[in-house]
Amino acid sequence: MSEPISVAMVPIRPRLSPKQSVNTLDRHSRRMSMSLTAVDFSQQGLDDIPVVALAASKVVMHISFSHNAFTFLPDSIVNFSVLQELDFSHNQLWRGISPAIGTLTFLRRVALHHCHLSTLPSSFSHLHRLQFLDLSFNKLKVFPEEILSLSMLAHLFLQHNSLSEL
Repeated sequence: MSEPISVAMVPIRPRLSPKQSVNTLDRHSRRMSMSLTAVDFSQQGLDDIPVVALAASKVVMHISFSHNAFTFLPDSIVNFSVLQELDFSHNQLWRGISPAIGTLTFLRRVALHHCHLSTLPSSFSHLHRLQFLDLSFNKLKVFPEEILSLSMLAHLFLQHNSLSEL
């Protein structure tokens, strides 16, 4: 990529980009570790999770990769072990979602709308804390029945899919 990728962090201290070295993140890690809980990588043209995001993955609870160029939600998402909110909306995930998403057991909110998804991994059924799941505007024909048994799931959006039954 010719332009640096901007990274918005809440709070924004320091402002980093994936072009900067991980050492830059390490240098600021003491100050950031208590405050870095949300990272926004939306609208960056990304097709993979940047190294700078993986370096902070152990403390990030909310992350957005919306409006990018992903074709697959990669296995490296498991590095975000305390993740509670994931937004991958408006990507072209025609290659699907890694079954590894089922290991992110702290997830409460997942936005995967407008992603060209045709299937979901059954590992979604392992997300016992999931409360909100937006799968609207996809190409789903079958919905994994196991997901309906998630007791915490209060908001499920499936509008504008090709589902024949639930």
